[in-house]
Amino acid sequence: MSNLFRVLVGLAVAFSAAPSAADTVRAGYTTSLLGFTVARAKLQLSLNENNYSMQLGVEAAGLALIFSSFQGTAEVEGRLGAERAYPTRFKVDATSGSDVYDISLAFSGTDVSSQAVSPPHKPYPDLVPVDARSRRAVVDPLSAFLAPTPSGAPQTVCNRRLPIYTGRERFDLQLSFARNETVRIDGGRSLQAIVCKARYFPIQGHRTERDEIQYMSRNEDVFAWFVPIEGAALMALYRVRVGTRIGAVIVQLDSLEGDNIQSVRRRR
Repeated sequence: MSNLFRVLVGLAVAFSAAPSAADTVRAGYTTSLLGFTVARAKLQLSLNENNYSMQLGVEAAGLALIFSSFQGTAEVEGRLGAERAYPTRFKVDATSGSDVYDISLAFSGTDVSSQAVSPPHKPYPDLVPVDARSRRAVVDPLSAFLAPTPSGAPQTVCNRRLPIYTGRERFDLQLSFARNETVRIDGGRSLQAIVCKARYFPIQGHRTERDEIQYMSRNEDVFAWFVPIEGAALMALYRVRVGTRIGAVIVQLDSLEGDNIQSVRRRR
């Protein structure tokens, strides 16, 4: 599956406190490499008391259309607990050229109770097989970032280790607080961003000899910026930077709007 889709699915939004009423937040993102647009994404998060649903759509754009016709969607439903999100259903549909990927996961508590994954992994000799251990005490890549953040302590959005299972791969994403940073948005407004450093730790479902896996497991140049959403108890993803050998991949918020919140648009 596209590495770009992994980036966007794996870094979606951060939830800071349970809302008292229904809210819907919609966000648009652009992904670029060396300054060239390669993908666009749309994310919608709906919150109703302790229940949530998210839908993410990603498609190749700009320069990437020369090489790929990739597009994909991911959606999840679940409930919000005091310390984390508890998904009940997660689904991914994606196509890249002639390749088609379908993943459906059902959860019971923190464990995957059933799954359907197509196509199955090819039997590469360096593949670390996925077994039952990878389906216990995990969270899907969208729900992973729906986490309570105590009021007055936004840095806690960073300080956690996320046990992520995608249906094809089990990995941990370790977030740690890096710094505070002021970002400017459309209209000249300034927002205080929390910058998290991220480290990728593959566990199962990966190929040990793949260059990209080895590179990402050593990669110290992965950061995510989160900003508060005025009018809602949310921290939203503002930017992601993933260093690569040929330059940084940047996922950048273009627009954010929703019920009872102040809209955010990137400063051009």
